[in-house]
Amino acid sequence: MKIIRLQLYILLSIIISSCTSQEIAYQKRFNYTTEYFDLVESQRKVVEENRKLKLENQQLKAEKVNSIVEITKQTSFNQNTDDTQLAIEKAMEKYYSQLDKLENNLKNTFSDNKKYLVFKDKNTVKLILNDNHLFIPDGADLISNAENTFQKLNKFIKNNPQEFKIINHRDNDLPLKSIRYADHWDLSFERSKNIAKYLVRKRAIFSYEVEATGKVYRIVQGNSDNPYATFRNFTEFIFMPKLGQQPDLFLANK
Repeated sequence: MKIIRLQLYILLSIIISSCTSQEIAYQKRFNYTTEYFDLVESQRKVVEENRKLKLENQQLKAEKVNSIVEITKQTSFNQNTDDTQLAIEKAMEKYYSQLDKLENNLKNTFSDNKKYLVFKDKNTVKLILNDNHLFIPDGADLISNAENTFQKLNKFIKNNPQEFKIINHRDNDLPLKSIRYADHWDLSFERSKNIAKYLVRKRAIFSYEVEATGKVYRIVQGNSDNPYATFRNFTEFIFMPKLGQQPDLFLANK
């Protein structure tokens, strides 16, 4: 009986020892597996951190490059702006110099204040001719005394490079006695057209170089500040330097 118990005890010890060894082996395998996955996870985190750092460095480099580009652009823009401003100032200076020359030459040519009026208006020079010394009453035909005025005008146009347009003005408050024209506007347009045709015949201008039109409105007399109140019916010439002498904001930056 004792022998059986001893054998059972030995067998049980062997079984327990075997189980313990298996458990230890399993635990070792578990620990090894856990350490392996921890190592893999650690390496993955390192790779991810390196990737983030690389991406951040690329972004920083891109931002730096963009900053340099913007600074370069701004510097170039400021330089171009300064050059453009200087070119515009020079072009405007030249333009107004030509405008002053036109005004002086007009005043020297048309000095009779009873017949003519010369003044600068913004970017143009204007010549006002009294219609009483140009046309027959309520008509568009030129009178003989107008020949002297248009000879002066013809000479001025040929000697002074410029562009101009013609506008005849009629005071609508005045009665129109002629039945040849429908109204004052009809008459004013016919007068400006006849002046343009005269200048074309005298070869002072080509027909495509001049704009001729008419205007009708009530002209307030007695206003010394308004040059248009000098004469009740008159022809206006608006002069400006030729296009080649005018400031070109696009070409000024070339």
